Amino acid sequence: MSVVIIITLLVGCNNQTELEDGSVVHDEQTSADNYNFGDKVIEIADNMEDYEKWWDHFNYSESRPEINFEESSLIFLQTTENSCPKEIDIIEVDEEDRLIIETAQPGTYCDDIGLERSFVLEVEKDTLKKVENIWFEGEAIQKY
Repeated sequence: MSVVIIITLLVGCNNQTELEDGSVVHDEQTSADNYNFGDKVIEIADNMEDYEKWWDHFNYSESRPEINFEESSLIFLQTTENSCPKEIDIIEVDEEDRLIIETAQPGTYCDDIGLERSFVLEVEKDTLKKVENIWFEGEAIQKY
């Protein structure tokens, strides 16, 4: 079993969090339209049209950051958290070509309430092409 060391860096003014095989470009306490509360959601944007559609669909309040779609794709995710906000802890492609995305909740005293949290991840297109499945929080969510 290989040990994976994840180094988290805050890059410049754009608030991107860099992880092994991707970066978090946005997260917000919001949810996507037309899904049930508690649903885990994954949507992928490979172009500007999909990016605009999913950004609006997830009801983000901030402006969209600039993305180079010749090199990158975006993964939109939705999950549920309690009063301690979740953050992306791992983005990596494992030896079985699964894209593994895990969250962490650094808080210790959290109220047991359900709040929607969504993330936008940037992943290189070449990396995403190798992926057979996307696993989010321990569950196979999507065949890519």
